[in-house]
Formats: sequence, C-alpha cells, structure tokens
Amino acid sequence: MHILTKVLVFVAAILAVFLSALTISYASNAHKITQSLSDAQLDAIAARAAAAEQGTQRAAWALAKEEEVSRFAKAAADLQTELSQLRSENANLKAGKSQAEAERESIAGKIAELSELAKSQQTLLSTFSSQLSSARKSELDLRSQALGLESKLSDIQSQNEVLDSTVRALREQLAEAKRIQDSGGAARTATASGAAEPFVYTGELIQGRVEQITADAATGKTLAKINVGTNSNIRENMKLFVIRDGSFVANIIIEKTDLQWAIGRIDTLGRPVTVGQGDLVWSRTN
Repeated sequence: MHILTKVLVFVAAILAVFLSALTISYASNAHKITQSLSDAQLDAIAARAAAAEQGTQRAAWALAKEEEVSRFAKAAADLQTELSQLRSENANLKAGKSQAEAERESIAGKIAELSELAKSQQTLLSTFSSQLSSARKSELDLRSQALGLESKLSDIQSQNEVLDSTVRALREQLAEAKRIQDSGGAARTATASGAAEPFVYTGELIQGRVEQITADAATGKTLAKINVGTNSNIRENMKLFVIRDGSFVANIIIEKTDLQWAIGRIDTLGRPVTVGQGDLVWSRTN
C-alpha cells in the first residue's frame, strides 16, 4: 500500500473518529434541543392557558365591578329620588305647619270672638229673663182679662141665642102673616084629610140640597132631609121643588123643621121618578 493511501486512511480514520464524536455530540445536543423545545412549547401552552385564565378572571372581575358600579349607580339614583321625595314632604310639612299655625291663630280669634259672643248672649239672656218674667206676668194679667171677657162673651152669646130665638119666632110670625096676606087673608081650604093645603114661599129664593132619603115604615111615605131649615125661612107645610140638571123632578112638602135642616115627604105627582141625594131644592121654579 502506498504511503499516501495509508496517510489518507489514517486521516480518514481520525476524521471518522472525530465525526463519530461530533455525531454523538450532535445527537446528544439534538435530543436536548428537542427536549428543550418541547418544554418551551409546553411552557408556552401553560403560559397561554394561564394568560387566558387570567383574562377570564379579569373579565369576570370587570363584569363584577361593572355590576357593582350599576348597583351603586341605581342605589345613588334611588337615594336621589328618596331625597327629592323627602324634600317634597319637607316642603309639604312646612306648608302644613304654616297652614296649621294660621288655623290655630284663626281658631284663637274665633275663640275670643265666641267668648265675647257668650258674654253678649249672657247679657241678652239676663235681659230676656227679666223680659220673660215681665211677659209672663203680663200674660197672666191678659189671661185673667181673657177669662173675664170669655165670661162676658158667654153671657152675650146666651143673650144672642135668646135674641136669635126671638128673631126666629118673629120671622115665623112674619112669614105666616105674609103667607096669609098673599092668600088674600083667607085660610087655605081643607083637604079631604082635614090638613091645610101646602103653600109656596113667595119671598127671596131659598136654595138647598137633599142630604138623605129615607122611607117611613108607618105611612109608607118617602122622606127627604134637606140642608136648610128655619134659619133660611123654611116652614112646615111649605112646598119645595126638587131640581136636577135644570129640570123639575118632584115636590117636597115640609113636615118637620129645625134651625139648619128640615124633613119633608116627596110628591112625585104620580110620575115614575126618584129623588136622590145631592139633588137641588128650590123654593120656587121661576
């Protein structure tokens, strides 16, 4: 073998040794680098996860802070509203206090006025009491006078009744005299039964009404009670005329008289008519 080849072989062996050492060193360094890269990547992932977690925590904290700020803002608004209400109530209370003070002053004035009025009323009551006593005394005097006047009036009324009876008797006598005079001074001719003939009153027109219709069981006559009597110059045996709706209905011959009423028998002159309550009664028809 040539020397140069040997040298080259030796150099190549040395280089191979160095190359193997380098290879071993490279392989060892490459493993370390790969391991370091893997660790670095894991650290980066952990850092990113921690950063993400911190971001989430920061976001949650920020949201919580925002909610808290909102609560504080709402509480502040509520407090502001309550403060406004309290200010309004305070103003109303001040106004009410002023009004109450004004009313108190007004009531005090009214109390003073009523006190003066009570004093005036007390004075008036005293005056009225004295006047009432005087009035009662005057009333007693007037009652005594009234009793005396009533007694006198009773006497006068008794005298008046006596005078009325006298006047009524005189009127009856005058009517009888006038009737006799109207008949020419001669007495009425007697009927078959011996009773006088009914007469017609020739004086001022007498008007009345039928109050009641009854039947006389003993004689079978139909009797009528009218609302006029001797005070209206109604006399026994006087003939009256029953009028209904302006037409003649029947005659009434008076049989009994009183001051305010009279009773007579109904004479229908044989016609089929009846006399009813409320029919008019006249002393003459013309």
